[in-house]
Amino acid sequence: RCSAQMKRPRMHTSTHPVPEPNSTDGTIDGVEQLLDAVLAHPSGEHHIGALSDLERPAVAVFRDRWLDLPIESRLSLVRAMVDDALSNIEHQYNRALLAALNDPTPDVGRAVLDGLSEYNAPEFLTHLLEHIESDADARVRELMALELGRLAYESAGDDQLDEIRDVLFRVFENDHALDVRRR
Repeated sequence: RCSAQMKRPRMHTSTHPVPEPNSTDGTIDGVEQLLDAVLAHPSGEHHIGALSDLERPAVAVFRDRWLDLPIESRLSLVRAMVDDALSNIEHQYNRALLAALNDPTPDVGRAVLDGLSEYNAPEFLTHLLEHIESDADARVRELMALELGRLAYESAGDDQLDEIRDVLFRVFENDHALDVRRR
């Protein structure tokens, strides 16, 4: 056979279509529209991209309204942000996840920490240092300890490393949960 007659196999392309950006993504209007839609239809499909790369004023709106949502909706939104960030590299949900970091529900807190793994912002480190000794849920504290260990390993400065080490030693000595102390 002539090579011109042989058909080449088609190259596989990404299975995730690149979503079209919405003009309200990351804005106060986008956040308000999304949260209103979630409140009206908690189990419906929602445009999660509205929470991508939030502008600072939109973060404040998101934080103020976050606990107005039912627990299942908050958990679903966090999981959707994490999944979408893995599928669409152009979507950044770190600001929204940081705003949701104070959620009092352990399942939501663990999902948020999972979404922020590998995040190195100073405000994330500050939150971990301030809350690891006081969070009521041992599984949340365990994830915080893991993140602090990672941040200590990646630490660029001695002061930061000393602060992380001091907190982790206190946790090791004082936390009643064995799994937290092991981390």
